[in-house]
Amino acid sequence: MAKILVVDDDEVTIGLLCLYLTNDQHDVTAAKNGRDALDCLRSNSFDILITDIIMPEMDGYELIMHLLLQPNAPKIIAISAGAPSLDAAQVLEITRALKVKEVLIKPVAHDVLQKSVNKLLQTA
Repeated sequence: MAKILVVDDDEVTIGLLCLYLTNDQHDVTAAKNGRDALDCLRSNSFDILITDIIMPEMDGYELIMHLLLQPNAPKIIAISAGAPSLDAAQVLEITRALKVKEVLIKPVAHDVLQKSVNKLLQTA
């Protein structure tokens, strides 16, 4: 079981991801944007952060860049459905440049999410 923080501005996506992860016996916390995620990270430690990229107030890029400076940052899975001027693959390719190991395109299937989470939990 892992402590996982899920960050997304879409309530349906958060609900689905949290359902998948709790069914897999993980301890899950949700945040609606990067700013809320940072508040959660200040008071809790997490094994994995799953973050959308395109969000209001503080997007996933800003959140990831902030975490790159932290010594005990959680492992990161980035997810995206794209943006008006970029498709999801382009958004996630930019994310790979930030040293994020797992990138997924929305909608994320349960088995794909489960595989990514398990992969990160097995890495040191």
